Amino acid sequence: MEALETKTASFTNICLVLLRAVRIERDQTQAQVADMCSMTPSAWTKIETGKTPLSFEHLLRWCAGMCIQVSTIIATAERYTALMSDKWRQPDRIKWTIVSLPLDIGEDDFLTFAHQYWSSPGFKSERRKRIFFNSVLDGPTYHLDGSISIAPVFQFALDPSFRADHLLSDDEYEKAYPSSRRAIW
Repeated sequence: MEALETKTASFTNICLVLLRAVRIERDQTQAQVADMCSMTPSAWTKIETGKTPLSFEHLLRWCAGMCIQVSTIIATAERYTALMSDKWRQPDRIKWTIVSLPLDIGEDDFLTFAHQYWSSPGFKSERRKRIFFNSVLDGPTYHLDGSISIAPVFQFALDPSFRADHLLSDDEYEKAYPSSRRAIW
């Protein structure tokens, strides 16, 4: 049996990815979030990209500005952490180690995947089409048939085939998945 590939993520950066995903869901700009947090847009961008650590004070300000309880962010991060570290162990999946210590941007594999997702042709195409999906804060969702619905940014990190599809250009995607066979995410 082949060993699983191991990747590392920090709990703080999982929270950070949730903050960015919610900001995008709500069509808020980084400048608007920076204003809510009483900081410059450049300072918020550095936090959101993982170049500057997310402080508890910034988390509190972000949550107050977005009208979301801090406990909602923490609980959602805990559910995704459980999925990544324990529940997603299939032969073709990545094994995740979640640490409580802060990791630099180059050390956190999940943050790297999140940045790749947000710059991928698949994400940009989804944003243009405005495909409806539940909030990242509602997930993951476990279904009676054993399937799990997860936010696309997490699916990108966890599912190699989803990631490969999102890295295709629109033209490459059309060739690989003709309209009659294309699945809706």
